[in-house]
Amino acid sequence: LLHRLEGHKGLIPCLSISPDDRFVATASADGKCRVWTINDGQMAFELNAVPTNPDPEKQKSGNGAAVNQCAFLPQKNLLATCQIHAEQDSATVFVWDVDGKICPGRHVDGTLSSWRTLPLRAGGRVLSLASSLDSENDVLLSVGGSAGDMTTFDLSTAAAAWACEGAHEVPRVPGQAANHAVAAVEALAYSKGGEFLASGGVDGAVRVWDAEDGRVVCAFGGCCDKSGAVKTIAWDGDTCLASGGVDGVVRVYSIV
Repeated sequence: LLHRLEGHKGLIPCLSISPDDRFVATASADGKCRVWTINDGQMAFELNAVPTNPDPEKQKSGNGAAVNQCAFLPQKNLLATCQIHAEQDSATVFVWDVDGKICPGRHVDGTLSSWRTLPLRAGGRVLSLASSLDSENDVLLSVGGSAGDMTTFDLSTAAAAWACEGAHEVPRVPGQAANHAVAAVEALAYSKGGEFLASGGVDGAVRVWDAEDGRVVCAFGGCCDKSGAVKTIAWDGDTCLASGGVDGVVRVYSIV
């Protein structure tokens, strides 16, 4: 054991290591995201959950909202965090720099139509984040929601590159009329080269998308027995990926 990183007062559902291997970020239900230096295990700084209207001065007080996701972006040590607003049953994604300040123009919220062209559906929450670089070396940030929607943002232009409503749908039950219910997107992961984005849903399926235009490349059904959710996805290069779900089984797929 090298270090014990202590201080959070709630569940830690997510962590992320910076591209330069200097920092590890931890998201917590206590409403805070902490960034630690890996070499000595000391806390570098703390990000409190902030109000919907981002004000760097207000981050010190926080508002008690849980932080359920965090992800370092592949450029400039930017860090994305997701804050859940329990009372409004909604969520907001923020992008920070490593000094703990909100980056101007990088606030993702359904009320800012110029930035988020496809807001989460009413009652939707962000359940998954993933980031990569596109062919022009610009940062892409993908967001998966509980309402079944998925949006990929281009951080160089602060606009949505593409979006999909109903990225995953609940399978039809034999003998029953189709209800077209959406399934939450619980896992997102980019391939090593950034060409593909894989998503896993409560429908037990894994879908592979073209990262730049949102075209479906292929899909795998039955990725979790007993109609269970796919909870995590990882890539081995650009052609092989693995998924894990609530049934306790890891499945490995090839897309070629």
